[in-house]
Amino acid sequence: MHSYLLKRILHGIVSIILVVALIIIIIYSFLDRKLIFQSDPEYSKKTNNVVKTYEMQQWRKYGYVDYVNYDEYLNELVLKKEITSEEVASALNLSTTATAEELSNNLVKDENSKVQYVKGKYVLDNDSEVVKKYVTQFVEKYRKQGYQVDRLYKMMAGKTIARNGAAALYAYKDRNVLVRVWEFFTGILTFDNIHYAKEDVGQRGLTFTWFDPAYGGKVFSPAIMGNGTKHKYLLYFDNKFPFIHQNLVTIRLGESYSQQRGVDVFEINEAFSAQVLGCIKLLAEEFGVSEDYIISKLNLNGSGLGLGHPLGSTGSRITVSLAHIMKKQKYKRGIASLC
Repeated sequence: MHSYLLKRILHGIVSIILVVALIIIIIYSFLDRKLIFQSDPEYSKKTNNVVKTYEMQQWRKYGYVDYVNYDEYLNELVLKKEITSEEVASALNLSTTATAEELSNNLVKDENSKVQYVKGKYVLDNDSEVVKKYVTQFVEKYRKQGYQVDRLYKMMAGKTIARNGAAALYAYKDRNVLVRVWEFFTGILTFDNIHYAKEDVGQRGLTFTWFDPAYGGKVFSPAIMGNGTKHKYLLYFDNKFPFIHQNLVTIRLGESYSQQRGVDVFEINEAFSAQVLGCIKLLAEEFGVSEDYIISKLNLNGSGLGLGHPLGSTGSRITVSLAHIMKKQKYKRGIASLC
């Protein structure tokens, strides 16, 4: 009897694995990936260059592509201390225009989004030396890894940049469907650990206490806390049902298509690049969404690094920028954060 039950359970598990794997292969191999935008209320609001970058962010989120944009690459260099925040501001200033020869020989137009981008030529004659240096590094790094690289021109409305028309540079490549299947099953259970944090957090380890310091250390409330972990509390007690809570093990069964989360746009002051990365991470955790989702709603017209910091008026600039974005896009709710 026991042998029969075990056999049936194993058969059931194998059947589930095969069916799920087959569904994943069918979805990623035969269905148009743009179908994910049919239920995405944000997609219809995107215009100009942001259409392409938003598509890439969402396809990365749902496992269609490996995607890296130029901004992320520069922020990675900041964390590695290979570039300063001041250099980042200069390196992000991609040239507004290309020469007539570059336009005639390398310009490609995406008929769906009307976006113009450079094919095969990534460093433009009008770029500054700093931009040429880091763009070249970016292109060489990712093309060696088999990525396709696209550079989008700034889209102009008269003498100013059109709404959602900022220049962009990014690299992407399609992901192997068998790798997606493997990562789905191996990623169902994830365990928080003291090596999660990439930055220097001092002495990594776990701490057990009978008296949680969150209650002043005087109330009996056992807890396990971590330093270097994703969550500060791995196990804790409180007066909310079910009273015992844990962050040690996370069950992940996939990513659902985008839904309206209530906040349409965020405006955050960019004191420096690394600070914004921390804000994005915390916002994603607070709202229970991916970091890509926050990025798609963050500083849509640029912020401190690109626009500068007006002396004594940063708060006013951020709030007014948010108001204008919400009026143009007909957004209902936005959040402005000052430092």
